[in-house]
Amino acid sequence: MISHDEVKKALKSDWVEHVIPTNAKRVIIPIPDFLNAPLVKYTNWNGKEAQGYGFLFFNSTDKRQQFLKARGGILIGYEGDCPEGVNGSMISRSLAVTKYLERHPDAFSSRNKILETIEYFKNRIFKHGKDVTKWDETAYPDIWSSDVEWLVVNFNDKDVFDENKKLKPVISAVKSTSIFDAVYFGPNLMIEGVGSTSAKGSWALSQNNKFNLITDDAFKCAYKRISKKKHHSKTKTRLCAR
Repeated sequence: MISHDEVKKALKSDWVEHVIPTNAKRVIIPIPDFLNAPLVKYTNWNGKEAQGYGFLFFNSTDKRQQFLKARGGILIGYEGDCPEGVNGSMISRSLAVTKYLERHPDAFSSRNKILETIEYFKNRIFKHGKDVTKWDETAYPDIWSSDVEWLVVNFNDKDVFDENKKLKPVISAVKSTSIFDAVYFGPNLMIEGVGSTSAKGSWALSQNNKFNLITDDAFKCAYKRISKKKHHSKTKTRLCAR
């Protein structure tokens, strides 16, 4: 078992890497505020137990439970191809989500509808292999959650809001550039309160004295290394999701 203190110590060591987001686009779906959500317990990104009003679902790629807030919650996946076009032809995932929501205006109207919608997204839209832009029917679904606060801090306003300053119903955008500290941990290691590293190892990604664990494959898609020399970004970034 690797403790939180050991991870934080590693993130301040000489072998820390400095990384920025790649140009991999995310598809982001803001969820309308839901008034009658249950109070559920979940594990926060810092490994601590928490509770809040919302919904739980499982991300098979990260092998981690996701908590979707009832107010200000968002769903996230990588942009790319999926076979939701005419006769199973490939279209973009953001377009597939848009078409689904047009066909199902009640997609987020109840707990059962929300979970049904997430399952559809998982099985028909957000599956990819090592190249996150390419559809892979055999891959684990990869969709996760965060909140609007994380969204507006980590993305450019022009990509997130429409001309009336309202959140776009479906967003396809690249993260704005911020610098993160990262340290690699080997395969199948238990991190206190967070879970196990993947079979290929995982990265602890940190900023503002918080860290998140990301599988090696996901890390390589989402971030690129810029240096090993210690320095800090002045950009305010809230770490909560990939």
